[in-house]
Amino acid sequence: MGAIVKIKALSLSKLNNAEYGQFMTGVEKLVQEATLENIKVSEELFDKFKANVERLVEWNYQARTGKETKNLSEIDKERNQLLVYLFSVIRTAKKALSKQAKTAGDALYEVVKPLSGASKLPNQQKTLAIKALVNDFSKSENTSFVKTLGLSDTISSLESVNKKYETIVGERTASKALNSTTSVYSIRKETDILYDEITQRAYAESVSNPSNEVNTFVKVVNRLIEDTNTAFKLRSRKTPSVENVAKDKEF
Repeated sequence: MGAIVKIKALSLSKLNNAEYGQFMTGVEKLVQEATLENIKVSEELFDKFKANVERLVEWNYQARTGKETKNLSEIDKERNQLLVYLFSVIRTAKKALSKQAKTAGDALYEVVKPLSGASKLPNQQKTLAIKALVNDFSKSENTSFVKTLGLSDTISSLESVNKKYETIVGERTASKALNSTTSVYSIRKETDILYDEITQRAYAESVSNPSNEVNTFVKVVNRLIEDTNTAFKLRSRKTPSVENVAKDKEF
């Protein structure tokens, strides 16, 4: 019988939210690789753990709100530029000498006219207006005119950018909803308990019924703990003090 390897201690409370989330995400992956059966962890226990890890990831995402806002501003600027270009091409086509181009310009102007000034609409209204506009351009009576004026790529880009904007807004709304209904402190406290139970079960199995799978799990968890401690020490050297991030008042 080989030497018994204990799971190393890790002070979870010293980790900031990003470090904590990264560590627990790593544990989740290692459990999946080892399989629940091999380390004697119930599906119910692991499902609770995974749900909490997902919530922690959402919290870390919410912490980047400033970056999201900047991204939204840049995406909205891109939407505006595409709208201005689109309207400009259509207005210019109305005055074209080419009969084909003029016909296309006249037809598409009727499509965009109700949305003149769309770039100045409030952002959510603008999102809906662009979706309606893209839908109108895709109608059979308009597709040939779009092709004549060479606007297919522009419309495709506008649709893509608009969807990206809508997606980020939706994700941020979901994150804010989580923020308003639960505390990261309570999630971490609960996750600590779940983590302890998972690792204790795995350790107990490695002692009572050792196997390559469970022994490997213990070793790789220990390696993850070592890496986490090393990363924490490196961060601590770069800052005057370690911030206690697991307090409700900071969230």
